[in-house]
Amino acid sequence: MKRIRLLRELGMGMNEVYTREEILLVCREEIFSRAWDMDAALLLEALRALDDRPREAACPGMEEGERRLMRALDEGGAGARPSRLTCKPAVALAAALLLALLAAACAAFMLSGGVLSFMSEAPDAVPVPEVTSEAAQALVRRDLAVVRYAACELRVTEAAFDGHQLRVVYSTRDTRRQIGEIDVANGYLEAEDASGLSACDYIVVNGQDVYLDDVAYMAGEEEGELLHYLAVNLPKGFDAGETLRVELPTGKTRGHGQPREQENVCFSFAVDTSGARSAREAQAV
Repeated sequence: MKRIRLLRELGMGMNEVYTREEILLVCREEIFSRAWDMDAALLLEALRALDDRPREAACPGMEEGERRLMRALDEGGAGARPSRLTCKPAVALAAALLLALLAAACAAFMLSGGVLSFMSEAPDAVPVPEVTSEAAQALVRRDLAVVRYAACELRVTEAAFDGHQLRVVYSTRDTRRQIGEIDVANGYLEAEDASGLSACDYIVVNGQDVYLDDVAYMAGEEEGELLHYLAVNLPKGFDAGETLRVELPTGKTRGHGQPREQENVCFSFAVDTSGARSAREAQAV
């Protein structure tokens, strides 16, 4: 008899989410179950909850791996369920390919590092459940700026604003042939230092300085890459208008009244908090 899995029922509020630990337990149970007991649909949904990027972005080569898997299954032929001792080589190859695909997918979602998932993934951050609601996902803006310096490249990968809190994730990657020192725990990348950059300790939003409420760091997917997470709660009465203009003061300071070694990294995006308002109203009912 096939197992029936029951997940706890979620409420209507935006903060009612399955924790990362709950989703990982589902993945672990399915991946290590017997092949004929595996709930593939449930596993895919759990993987999407951990990383909602398109398949080829989250796991390059996934489609080619699937084609190889299907060819191996076709060569193995249809028939009765094989025993452990009489498993055909093609079926064994298919099983190995499936495990490789699952391992690649798991590695991908462990390194997603988005504005909604960062604080649930960063190793030194206080664990916070990831927000996965459609309303929250609709607030995320991606690929907002790219700046290249002498020794590194800075990319503003994601930002989200819900009318009160602004979250930003940017990456810095050592572009030199010889990768320098990286200290993820303390947010230090030698290539930043060599490029006249330093840690960002506040954000400028529509011309107003706003100091940080949360900071976290995580290793990126590429060698010599550091991900930076910044979050600020905008002051009461702040008028965001229709467009949010954001500046990240990442350049080293030269002294009081002196310009920084590098100009602020600037980007803008349209503000749309209708989804967040609807979610808050539903939660209040």
